[in-house]
Amino acid sequence: MELSYIRVKWHADEAGNVKSQTIDGLDDEWKSNSNESTNDNGNLESTIYYYNKNTNQALIQLGKFIAGRVGDKYAVDVQVVCRVTDDKVLLGGEEKSFTNKVTLLSEDGQTIIDTASNEATMSKRDNLSKSNNFDKEHVEGNTSQTIKYTITANALGQTLPLNDGNKLTLVDKLDENLELDPTTIKAKDENENEVHIDDKSYDPKTNTLEISIPNGKKVIITYSVTVKAAPGTPVDLSNKVFWKSYSENGGENDVIKGFKYRLAAGGSTEGERNPQLTITKMDENKLEPIKDVKFDVYECELNGEKIQRVLSRGKISGKTDADGIYKVDSSFITHSNRIYEVKETDTPKGYVENKDPYYIIYVEKENGVNSQYVQDCIDYFNKQDKIRYKIVDSPQKFNLVVYNTQKGITVKKQFTNNASETDIRPVSGTYKFGLYDNAEGSGDALEIISIHYDPKDKDVKSAKFKNPVDLTKTYYVFEIGQNNQPIKVSDGEATINSMQYKVVYESNSEATNIANATKVGDTVTVTNKSRTKILPSTGGTGNLIYRMSGTALVVVGVISLSIIDKKREKRK
Repeated sequence: MELSYIRVKWHADEAGNVKSQTIDGLDDEWKSNSNESTNDNGNLESTIYYYNKNTNQALIQLGKFIAGRVGDKYAVDVQVVCRVTDDKVLLGGEEKSFTNKVTLLSEDGQTIIDTASNEATMSKRDNLSKSNNFDKEHVEGNTSQTIKYTITANALGQTLPLNDGNKLTLVDKLDENLELDPTTIKAKDENENEVHIDDKSYDPKTNTLEISIPNGKKVIITYSVTVKAAPGTPVDLSNKVFWKSYSENGGENDVIKGFKYRLAAGGSTEGERNPQLTITKMDENKLEPIKDVKFDVYECELNGEKIQRVLSRGKISGKTDADGIYKVDSSFITHSNRIYEVKETDTPKGYVENKDPYYIIYVEKENGVNSQYVQDCIDYFNKQDKIRYKIVDSPQKFNLVVYNTQKGITVKKQFTNNASETDIRPVSGTYKFGLYDNAEGSGDALEIISIHYDPKDKDVKSAKFKNPVDLTKTYYVFEIGQNNQPIKVSDGEATINSMQYKVVYESNSEATNIANATKVGDTVTVTNKSRTKILPSTGGTGNLIYRMSGTALVVVGVISLSIIDKKREKRK
């Protein structure tokens, strides 16, 4: 906890002249503050108080009391407002008790007149909540395969601890049966004004969305998903939101039991039998469309447990437009109840090539039922990776979203905790790293990221900087110390999370021999070495003199014993 403000809140009938006063003789650690607000008597009150941040103590001096000792007739109320700063309470959902102790001193400050204390228990803060628009009361009448989710973050508009480098980031884990529509992500404040989200990303492998939001204000985020389930098939859904690097208890898990939908009434048309296939290409690190990505499209068929291309149909190729969309030309007629393979063939610079083929089938029932072949296709798709195999039930959904990850610059964080460097267990805590465009680490970082280790973590973790604007330049990775400054290669020991380390950089870049220099696509390993000292190793010159002296003493001892034995033999 830390002090937010102090104010004189209320005056009794005979205590209207009691005011806060200045205090002389305090050292430089005590900072003077003032609060101006309307008190409970309806008057404007100016309150002077002092705060020592290092000791977390506050002082207020009140004067012009009248000695009456008659009930509350001569009393005043002083309100002390504190702010919870414990990140595990604010972001991790942990429960913790805080005690505030007040001491009443005499006029000279030497005599304790009275003391009082108060304990407050803070549990899960309402800093993250989640809801959906699914009508659970009318499941049977639902004709929509889409669900809209709403996340309310930082409902009280507090200044929360940053948890992702220099950002405040939330994590949203989507159920495996939910497909995100990245184009629907919107954010607004409590006054319905749009909030610009600079930093958002999505991992299609884990179906996890990350969004960084402005601090100090309430932010409402909405987006839509498609439920990957056949019409009429009930499915349970889970959608969990929490703060990055903290326990999931600090957020909320939105659960829908028995979601299902039915197709709206309507007949088939020729347009439905020949739907147009579209492909959307997205940058998973920024959730932005990627243009000029080339795809090949093939018609395929299921042969037993294997999908094979229909060679007689050939293929069609095309590139995504400025919106990241490639619409398959009508010259390559697509049909319902047939499988289509989509393969990326030309990856833009700065991106990792996506070599995986994707498959999609638009299922259209004939006379209310699926043919045996179509049912076999459905069964086969349901056994495969849900990211790369997609079943749709309407021509409007005949679309594949294919993600590419940026090459970026990767940071690996590791430790050596003993002198022999055999203990490499991670030390729990959050570690920050900055990417700079100069070897000195001067100026503002291009980006700051963090890696968090829990006490139970054992493996080396990594994080990745996004692609800088210039993909050809050399960049420099620095760990950020406790003083929020980059730790240079030439530095000695540095303080990180209140511990002393020697920071060692190692880059796999072939373009430079500077330890922390790197280019896009490279990796920099940052090792924190503890302060443990080690004696000179065996064979080193440091202990050679002691080993030689020891050997000489042994030789002298043996000779002495031999002489003594010979003298004894002569006496005999």
